[in-house]
Amino acid sequence: MKDNKLFRVLRAVMFAILLALPFPATPALAVGETITLSSQGVTTSQGAIGQEITISGSGFYGTAANETASRGVIILFGKHPGSAIMDYSAAIYERIKIAELSNGTFQTTFPVPSRLSGGTTKEDVVTGSYYVFLTYYYPGSPPIDGLSVILIAPFNVVAGSITLQPGSGAIGTEVSINGTYLGLNEPIVVSYDGFEAPITGDKDTDGSGAFGVTKITIPPSTAGPHLIRVTANNSGISAQANFTVKPTISIAPSSGAAGTLITVKGNGFSGGSAIGINFDNEALTPGNSDTAGSFVMNAVALSRAPGNYTITTSDGKGNSATATFAVTASGIKLSPSAGLAGTAVSLTGSGFIASRPITITFNDAKVASSTSDAQGAFSANFTVPALAAATYKIKATDGSNTSEADFAISLTVDITPKTSQASPGYIGSEVTVTGAGATPGSTVTITYDGTQVATASVNADKTFSATFKVPASSAGEHTIVASIDPARKFTFVMESTPPAIPLPLKPEMNIKTKPATFFDWDDVTDPSGVTYTLRIATARDFSPSSIALEKTGISLSQYTLSDEEKLKPTTKQAPYYWHVKAVDGAGNQSGWSGTGAFSVGGGLSQPVIYFLIGIGALAVIIFAFWLGKRISSR
Repeated sequence: MKDNKLFRVLRAVMFAILLALPFPATPALAVGETITLSSQGVTTSQGAIGQEITISGSGFYGTAANETASRGVIILFGKHPGSAIMDYSAAIYERIKIAELSNGTFQTTFPVPSRLSGGTTKEDVVTGSYYVFLTYYYPGSPPIDGLSVILIAPFNVVAGSITLQPGSGAIGTEVSINGTYLGLNEPIVVSYDGFEAPITGDKDTDGSGAFGVTKITIPPSTAGPHLIRVTANNSGISAQANFTVKPTISIAPSSGAAGTLITVKGNGFSGGSAIGINFDNEALTPGNSDTAGSFVMNAVALSRAPGNYTITTSDGKGNSATATFAVTASGIKLSPSAGLAGTAVSLTGSGFIASRPITITFNDAKVASSTSDAQGAFSANFTVPALAAATYKIKATDGSNTSEADFAISLTVDITPKTSQASPGYIGSEVTVTGAGATPGSTVTITYDGTQVATASVNADKTFSATFKVPASSAGEHTIVASIDPARKFTFVMESTPPAIPLPLKPEMNIKTKPATFFDWDDVTDPSGVTYTLRIATARDFSPSSIALEKTGISLSQYTLSDEEKLKPTTKQAPYYWHVKAVDGAGNQSGWSGTGAFSVGGGLSQPVIYFLIGIGALAVIIFAFWLGKRISSR
């Protein structure tokens, strides 16, 4: 306790000595001493908490002769002490820093403090008027803070702020946000009605607490103001502004005939409200919005003359929006729009005068009637009259408005089975040609490659059917024609698969046969039927000059040479050679069978045989006569 009292006495004595030193007088706001405040190179007298401020000074007194260290200035921030003498115990201030003087000048930076804690009274810095003021710093042991206030600079603490562009609009609007006086060099967070919102663009403040264009998209929300807040993520400094949501609607489709069902989508209305809807000032069935002020409703385009009409939705709380729907001219639709005579057709119409009789004609002949409803729509059914195949006009009229549609009476012709390269037909297979929509009592002629193969008479119900067997024809495509007006053509694909190769049986290899040789081979079958070709030659390679016989069109799997075809005798050293192949009804040929070899023995005519018998008999008689005489002579 004595030490503390002694220290206070010594401090007072030292301070009195310093005051007695030959320093020039330094009244407050002394002439020649100046300070300048700036931020980011721009002179300023205001800033936000945390904003970096540059302070520059000149014209200050230098170091006195009896001072061993450089004199400086003490930078203070706070409320003006109210006199030229600083009371460090009572003033409300914050001691920022000491700036060393060099030739009477200095420059340094400091952040705008968030709290004043230098005196006995401490308080947070808020927006409003404050001061930057200086006293001298006297080096020594101990160093002493000067009491005289040298200079005072007013400083206005401002709050962070943001601007929105635009400040109002529909749900989905992209809003650009600019901000100033927020935390320095900090990331920012944007919230919409208290919920963090995705942002694009500038996401950080600069050294002055400002940020450039940051963008958000307005989410589904009710009509009226909504709070957008930007917060500096580190310091917590924030600024806010309101965005006003305006109600909007969209419609689909935006045009159509009276009676068209319209989907109306709305956003930005009051949440959970009844939504009224009008078409050209006529009330339609109302709906309700959800908690976010959105809704989807159905509306029907009322019966109106062609033109543009306004659809209006409102929530009864002053929020409304409009859209334009274009009513088009009257129209009719057919289902089906093509078919045979006698086909049942459904017809619907819209865009007609409400509650009017409607007359429907087919090729100018009345086929049905109806009455339009309160929206100008109607429906009707009729049967296609018995007319030739062609396209006809169907008309619907209310006496003032007329709408047309086309109906095609069709003629159908078809064949069974249908063939292709992958699924061909065969000779002798049955093909059926059928048709509908032809003239009753008429005759339909069916030709195959120009040759008539069948006829059919058209029945009273306009149908016909004709069946024929495919005649012998080559492999590939063939044309079937039904002679009807107009003619119908079809392609028939004949199979092109060759039959199997026959297996030769007789004559066996290297035997000797009679000139009227018998040949035999295994049977070959094919859907188009089979014939055989037999070929005999004197050379194994069946060269043209060696061909002894070539017999085609053999219907059985065997053949015996006729007398005219008998072969000349030959030896085993110079045999005959033979092979055989199968040919189906479509002209498809198998390969040749394996080659067989045989020889043919010699033969004598009857006169020669009789002559030789006679000579033999005479020789026997002579021998017997000679033998008898010889025996008798003994």
